[in-house]
Amino acid sequence: MIIYILLSFAVGVEGGVFELQGNDIVSPEFGPRFGVFCDVPVTSNLNYVLSFGWGKATASTRTVAITYDSLGQRQVFSEVRGEDFEYLSGDFSVNWIPLRSVISPCLSGRLGLKSWKFVSGGEVAMSLNGNEFKGISLSLGGSAGLKGNIAGFILSAEVFSDFIFSENSDWEKGFGGEDDNEWTRGVIFRLGRDF
Repeated sequence: MIIYILLSFAVGVEGGVFELQGNDIVSPEFGPRFGVFCDVPVTSNLNYVLSFGWGKATASTRTVAITYDSLGQRQVFSEVRGEDFEYLSGDFSVNWIPLRSVISPCLSGRLGLKSWKFVSGGEVAMSLNGNEFKGISLSLGGSAGLKGNIAGFILSAEVFSDFIFSENSDWEKGFGGEDDNEWTRGVIFRLGRDF
């Protein structure tokens, strides 16, 4: 089995579209995502996949500032900031292929690390509290789709969703919004070559 893992793998490119969602997300639209991947079969029904990618989609986020007047009364100000959401990611996936044939269904679970930011006019968007809307967060996701192995090439198409653990626990001093975690959804296509 160790020899099989060392001598059998595939590398390739991936592309697709994604959309950002969340309680504080405003006017999201689908945008492109691209990346590279390495697919290593472990057993006849299980593959490990390591991927690195980039994505950019239209999305804004709400920001809130909390102040207190001289009488100690709480005042809340709210605005929408940012035009686009961008990320770089590294993901480790486990793919389960229950039936091995030319084209097979597949399910995947994924753990990743995302460096993300909201951008406005080419610059990182700022919260009303003066903090940048950017961070590095863990992500957890899954996908379902079809995978084919034809003449030494791997082809796949999957629908996916990733939960991004982007919440700032100290939201009054952080992003300045009653911040929550965001999630993405989309479609991804892969083309790779077996070695």
